[in-house]
Order: sequence, then C-alpha cells, then structure tokens
Amino acid sequence: MAKSLHGRVALITGATSGFGAAMAERFAAEGAALVLVARQRERLEETCARLSTPETPAIPVVGDVTQRATFETALTAALERWGKLDILINNAGGGVQIAPIEAQTPESIADCLNLNLASVINGCAVVAPVMQRQQSGLIINVTSACAQFAWPGWSVYSAAKAGVAMFSRCLYTELRPHGVAVTVLAPGGANTGFQSAAGIGAFDWDDSDSLRAEHIAHAALAVATMPHGAVVPHLVAYGMSQDIVPF
Repeated sequence: MAKSLHGRVALITGATSGFGAAMAERFAAEGAALVLVARQRERLEETCARLSTPETPAIPVVGDVTQRATFETALTAALERWGKLDILINNAGGGVQIAPIEAQTPESIADCLNLNLASVINGCAVVAPVMQRQQSGLIINVTSACAQFAWPGWSVYSAAKAGVAMFSRCLYTELRPHGVAVTVLAPGGANTGFQSAAGIGAFDWDDSDSLRAEHIAHAALAVATMPHGAVVPHLVAYGMSQDIVPF
C-alpha cells in the first residue's frame, strides 16, 4: 500500500519557483508539513502563507544553500516544531553561466560547483545523522539530463550534476542500512526560470507537449509515496517535445 504524506515533514530547497515551487505546492496538497528554503524573503513568505494550513504549516527559512548554516537552520526549525524530518529535497540549483569553457571564469566555475554540487553534499551531511537516528527518511537530489548527455556550453553545469548523481549513489549505500533511501530525480529540459538566470533563451519547443514543473512534482510525489520496503534510486523524466540524440 502506498505511503501517505500526512504526518510527514519535508524540507524543500529552491521552493519559490520552478520545480521547487511545484513540489512544495503538491506536497502541501497531499498533507505534508513543510520547511521551505529560498533566498528571496518576500516570495518565500508569500509561498509559505499560501500553502500553510493549521494541520500542515509551511515554515520559511531564508538562506543561501551554498552555506551549510542554511541547512542547519532549516533542520533545527523542523526538529523544534515536529521533532523529526522525513524528506529532504535538494532542488535548488542553476546554470550560473552556460557558455563555452573559454568564456568561464574562476568565479563562474566555483559558483556553479558550489550551487549545484557542494550545496547538495552539505545538505545531506547535515540531515543524514538525524535520519540515521530515526532509522527512516528519504533524500531526493535533483540532477538533470545533463548528468548523462552532453551539449556544447553545458560542461561545468553537467559536471556538477553528474557529481550529484554519483554522490547520491554512494550515499544510498551508506544510508540504506539505516532505513534511509536516496533518489536521484533527473529532469529533462523545461521552460522555467532556469534560462533567464543562466543567460540563455527559452527552449524552442511546444510547451503543451513538454516537461513542466508539475510533472516533476508528480514524480517526486511518486517517489515519496512508494510502499514501505521499496526505493526508486534513479528516476528520469523528459518532455515529449525534447529529442535527445543519442537517447
């Protein structure tokens, strides 16, 4: 029988836009209590106010995921309110600079690796001891099709996401004996706020037949509600409009 999200506590990063916002909305609708992390205070507080109910509140934590202290603050908020954390979704990330390697600067490379890889490692390092003590938990690390396939200009971002995928596989072997599951959720291309933040244009395809944020929210929900004893180690979701050659 599928698990319910009622009574479970989820921490979601990058929760005010794109995939993160859609996951927060879907998890709230399914009865999860939330700790939501993002950098923009006004948008985060509005999101939490909109999703909160007396039974399933959403707590805002304003912070930068490249700082380990942000995860410590978010975990403390969950433990003080509910005494546990059931789900961590490391969703926050960004292209930083999608460009050929000769156009990358030391700063853009470091920023991309910190945002997309180091933040995930630090988030898991903060949360894992609590989940180990609970003997239960789920970590979903969001990667990208770029972790597996190659396109010009995406080298640094792809390296970071591939690092997340391998880190997650190793982490699963560490946490599985403690009842903690780790999933890599790998979306294909989607027209979210990612493009404008990375300085690139929108993907040129029919959005009615392409990957959207609600699809990734549905995928995360499917992972989080798997019946007890099962785990989804790697889930890939593409839009029907996206042609990946070779597949």
